[in-house]
Amino acid sequence: LESVAKIYYIPESIINDRHLPMHLKGCNRINDYHPLQEKFKQYVVTEDVPCLPLLKVFEEYKVTSIGQIKIDTEGCDVGIMKQLISCLKNQPQSKYPKVVKYETFYADKPDQQSIIESMMELGYKNYTETPSDTIFNL
Repeated sequence: LESVAKIYYIPESIINDRHLPMHLKGCNRINDYHPLQEKFKQYVVTEDVPCLPLLKVFEEYKVTSIGQIKIDTEGCDVGIMKQLISCLKNQPQSKYPKVVKYETFYADKPDQQSIIESMMELGYKNYTETPSDTIFNL
């Protein structure tokens, strides 16, 4: 265990019992309320979740290759991408994920540009931006 994150979410049973909007089932966030939870804070619960750095996960589970990694953490994506980039810098390119997709809905432009530049420096050949995601390909 390296650290603990607090997850904010509304349990499915509460959503069902209180007839809350169904999209709340997918609205959770690390260390803060999800923007869509603002009107429903009285139903939000928190749970401490153990966290490990990506490199430790790769080492512990003896990961030798990754086809695709998707990062969608409702606002913590930039921090995780920075950790991934740092981790990859110390690995042979053969261990890099072939495809990296991460949510950029919450990313600001300077962070997004820095991540694009770093991924290109690592050898990712191209990227595609959608309204909510950026996808990198080796």
